[in-house]
Amino acid sequence: MNHYIQEVERIKGICFSNEIQIDVAVNTKRYIDTDFDKEINLDLLAHLQLTSKYHLIRVFKKYYGVTPRQYLINKRIVKRRKNF
Repeated sequence: MNHYIQEVERIKGICFSNEIQIDVAVNTKRYIDTDFDKEINLDLLAHLQLTSKYHLIRVFKKYYGVTPRQYLINKRIVKRRKNF
């Protein structure tokens, strides 16, 4: 029974790992940080991360506290302020 429990825990760790979610959020943020001056929309971001736009919004907000759109707008505002 001990081996069975260990194997279930190992598989559960792989299937329910947050590493994929973290990668989606980090890669989306990195893309926005580098290409914020281009036309970016939620469909593009979701396509780049191979996920649904609804999942992307949830994951991004979970780790950064704002939606990708809010982050993009804030990034553009900060950049504009630096130029003045």
